[in-house]
Amino acid sequence: MAKRLKRLSEARVRYALRDGKGGNARMLGSARKEGSKWLLSLDPGLLPALSDDFSFPVDPSRRRLLKGELAMWMHDFLATHEKFESGFKLGDLAKLCGFEGERGKFSTFLRAAMDDVVARAPEVASAYELERVRRSSLSWKLRFEPGAEKRKFSMPREAHAARAAQAREELPASRPAGAAGRGFRKPRGGAAL
Repeated sequence: MAKRLKRLSEARVRYALRDGKGGNARMLGSARKEGSKWLLSLDPGLLPALSDDFSFPVDPSRRRLLKGELAMWMHDFLATHEKFESGFKLGDLAKLCGFEGERGKFSTFLRAAMDDVVARAPEVASAYELERVRRSSLSWKLRFEPGAEKRKFSMPREAHAARAAQAREELPASRPAGAAGRGFRKPRGGAAL
């Protein structure tokens, strides 16, 4: 767990908001273990990106068709990233995905994962290439051609509001005012993030 949290604290994201402003921040501000629990804090620079509760929809049924964790991770990564003209450096991808094998063999595993993504999820990536930049495969670059699926943000709050309105319409007239609607539960053990 500590390795994964360290990786999240080292990963940086760039974001753009609808008002044209944006920023860049670490995925995780800090993490410390107290007994059997981990206490996490977000990087304050990430809070503006979270204020509108944006998320990317990822098709879980399509994701489950893929073979192996790296193929699933690449599916999610490519489904949530625009085409990057200069390519993604393999060393950076190995670090981001938490590859624990021999670093020099990452390109072999990545090639198999990308072959799987292109074959089983062409909506996400229709083609890819590994560009040999230097001798070390960790310096190589992954370039991909996005599939037909458009990368988009969804706003769960709007979806939740629509679902709540629909649930209110479906409630029987005898239900007491203020009763919780279907599918909406108060989080146990405190407030949700």
